[in-house]
Amino acid sequence: MSPPRATPLSPDERRASIVRATTPVLLDKGPDLTTRDIAQAAGVAEGTIFKVFESKEAVVQAVVDHLLDPADTCAELAALHPADLTEAVREVVGLLQRRIREFTTVAVALRMRPPEPADPASHAEHHRVHVERSERLLAAVVAVLAPWQHQLRLPVDTVASTLRSMAFATSHPMLSDDALSDPADVAAVLLHGLLQPPVGAADAVHPTATHPAPEEATC
Repeated sequence: MSPPRATPLSPDERRASIVRATTPVLLDKGPDLTTRDIAQAAGVAEGTIFKVFESKEAVVQAVVDHLLDPADTCAELAALHPADLTEAVREVVGLLQRRIREFTTVAVALRMRPPEPADPASHAEHHRVHVERSERLLAAVVAVLAPWQHQLRLPVDTVASTLRSMAFATSHPMLSDDALSDPADVAAVLLHGLLQPPVGAADAVHPTATHPAPEEATC
């Protein structure tokens, strides 16, 4: 049975549709991804793919670029409606951790390597894009935290940057050992530090956490 006829879309819309549909499949299959997988995920015939992409590799590169672009993450951040600062930090950390894991999963699966040294103009453009994306993401995090900035000890943009760094450190496979990975635990550390809360206040910090006494260290 042949795939259903694709809904008419502009080339840019078709590219975006294929990229979004391919992203979860690439996360699942990595380098074993085929054009048939892409077509099935996007609900199009394989020939439709090659009307807007030169090759499967071009689709994969577009997915990588999509994961690096913070547009979707910023939209998800804008859709958050936390009730308080603790919930805001927890939700932002969880969202950022998920996006970081998605990209690193693809990077590891595809055995991605750092790009070859480019000419100065290309390097400058790469840096400009990186800075612009970083600033957009940071602004989106700031917007979530802004209603509670009067409760913060540091400027809200500094807090947002710290939160983003913690999300990266607690989710990147080469940095995190999962000892501190739950967004609620990360939020508790960021907001309350490493000290035990006063007696009777533990539930306010982390109502569901159960932390057994540490075992004696062995070296």
